[in-house]
Amino acid sequence: MTMTVHFFTIPALASQPAQDEFNHFCSMRRVVAVDRQFVADGRDSYWALCATVAPGSGLLPDALKAPERRSGVGKEGVASSSVRIVWWCPSRAAALASLDDLSDHLWRQRLLRLKPSWHIGRSNRGLAYCGFRVRPGVVLASVRKLTRYREGLSRVNAAQSGGLASIAQAQRAHDGLLATLTGAQTLGFRQRLLKTPGSDNTGQFGYPCRQGCGSL
Repeated sequence: MTMTVHFFTIPALASQPAQDEFNHFCSMRRVVAVDRQFVADGRDSYWALCATVAPGSGLLPDALKAPERRSGVGKEGVASSSVRIVWWCPSRAAALASLDDLSDHLWRQRLLRLKPSWHIGRSNRGLAYCGFRVRPGVVLASVRKLTRYREGLSRVNAAQSGGLASIAQAQRAHDGLLATLTGAQTLGFRQRLLKTPGSDNTGQFGYPCRQGCGSL
């Protein structure tokens, strides 16, 4: 299955027209992942978005859809966003020095100031953010995110083996599940799912699962 990527920019100011265009694009296609990056450039700041689209059309069967869950998004479906930066240093002195360098760069190059809520501290477990745990040199998925992937995989296998979804539909559903782990090191976890004796994640719907285990 060949996927395509599409790029968009949404200005930080007067963003509604670009948002409407992007939302319309997503509503008409099978978008499996959206990556975003905020580009700070004063009044010309903008969001850069990359949408990964799977081929084909039509809705997935109900048996392949995940149950609805509450989220932190407000009634209007709009959540506030901010830019967070994290980096690791060998010592507190080095962290303070790099923070001064960053503050100076932002002010001289962009006329921007860091918010006073910055924090320096030891981190043995890394930084938890958006369902991932970030450590120096590696990004891991949270226990909740891995649990939802395992539940979704079981749901896809059951739907396909029970005749409620075709192979193509099940593959498409698994692509969506795999997209939630994009960027995280989960190869070992997904391989263990395939090897678990008696698991309903093996022996029923092998192709999509094994395809997903081919990458990090």
